[in-house]
Amino acid sequence: MVLLVNIEERHIAPPRLVIPVVAWSALLAALSAWWWMRPGTYPFARRGEGSATLLDLVPIAAGPPLLMAAGAVGAAVAVLAASRGATGLVLVVAAAYTVGFGLLAPGLPPLTMIGYLMAVFGPVVLAGTLIAGAWRWRGGPLAVGVIALIAVLAWVTGLADRDVLLQYGTMIAGMGPKLVTPLILTFFLVGGLLWGMLGVAVYRRTHADRPAPAWTRPEAAARWGRVATLVAAACALPYGLHRFTWLTQSPR
Repeated sequence: MVLLVNIEERHIAPPRLVIPVVAWSALLAALSAWWWMRPGTYPFARRGEGSATLLDLVPIAAGPPLLMAAGAVGAAVAVLAASRGATGLVLVVAAAYTVGFGLLAPGLPPLTMIGYLMAVFGPVVLAGTLIAGAWRWRGGPLAVGVIALIAVLAWVTGLADRDVLLQYGTMIAGMGPKLVTPLILTFFLVGGLLWGMLGVAVYRRTHADRPAPAWTRPEAAARWGRVATLVAAACALPYGLHRFTWLTQSPR
């Protein structure tokens, strides 16, 4: 009896992801409405200014209203996920939005943006992390002193003098407008991930009385998860190796 009660509670308990998914969908609808009212602000489908996303193939006149409708439908369907009804509809929409916003719409700009941000802010974050963590070591003050000495040498030798730092600041200030479209596509990517997680939560809630699939068990997940991690790292490796050519004297 206790088991049946617990299962029934899991059937009607709203997934915790409903609120963020509704919020994301509502924000998508609002943003798309703004683009619809002001077509000049729509960042996609501009000839000669491609953003490497499939949304560039959708005409400007059709893109904003379609995205606004997707946001409105998504918010309504996500609310349904809080109840026991329309499970099939929720799963279909979750699958469609996961593929559409999580895989097809973002394209490469979010990955490129993250890579460049890591390159630009990586040294600063690394130095800050080392300084913050050094105080936990027994030789923390010595480590901080070494880092300070390196900074002084960089300034004296011109490797990181005033002119270099000014160029660094100017470059960061100029990145703002270039990040708008990648940030929007990253927003789409986050929405796709949220919808995927919501779909999984709803599916598991409605199948709570069934044993979990074998591939989800910890020992099985450890095996295929390790392979998936190695494959993901291998996919990015050629691009990283290619960028090492920037360190050479060749102009190509």
